[in-house]
Amino acid sequence: MANNGWTYQSAATTSGAAFDFAGIPAGVSEIEVHFNLVSLSGADNLLVQLGTSGGIETSGYSSGSGDRAYESTSTNGLIVFRNNASVVSVNGAMRICDALGTGLTWSASHACSVGSSPPAIATSGGGNKTLSAVLDRVRLTRTGSNTFNGGTVYVCYR
Repeated sequence: MANNGWTYQSAATTSGAAFDFAGIPAGVSEIEVHFNLVSLSGADNLLVQLGTSGGIETSGYSSGSGDRAYESTSTNGLIVFRNNASVVSVNGAMRICDALGTGLTWSASHACSVGSSPPAIATSGGGNKTLSAVLDRVRLTRTGSNTFNGGTVYVCYR
């Protein structure tokens, strides 16, 4: 589905360990990953990973995310901080942009709220990744062994 220049991939109901959004065409310059009440079975953080026709790349990232008191970093993906088992959901979006116009080097930023009832806690961050080939997929996963147990996520691009 296309809307205002954006193409939307179908939303995934989050249950399991990872969700791949493939088929992103060459020439895309912006990608957004939207989180709606996304929750995990424990205290892992969310992780967005980028991929090519060769598969998802799981190393070589520089990313950080945090709230006003705590932060986490990752070299395995673009991290979204939620490191608290009592925090049950993440709402918000991550924007990933082609930094050099080549489809290889990507920068990301995100702003999210965590928590299912007021007051929600704000978390934000960013990162970057240079891929081995042109991007054609995005994965949502987690930093450890938790499983997704609620919410939806979708990806759009232009």
